[in-house]
Amino acid sequence: MTEAPMDLDWYALSDEEIRQFDDHGYLIVRNVLNQQIMDRIIDVSDRLLASDERENRTPGHNGFYDAFRNCIAMN
Repeated sequence: MTEAPMDLDWYALSDEEIRQFDDHGYLIVRNVLNQQIMDRIIDVSDRLLASDERENRTPGHNGFYDAFRNCIAMN
């Protein structure tokens, strides 16, 4: 399923945000996703975690496949 890209406002990252990303590999951006998108991510995530799907999944430290990437694209 192909969807139109979301129209998001753009802003430049601060030096602190860039440092956070460089140091930790992620950046927390609050209030970017609306409730509809969040509900979809949760639904897809729950189905993926309950499945035997291994594509795009990463085994956790306990050996269980409890991490994933691109879950909506897999749906």
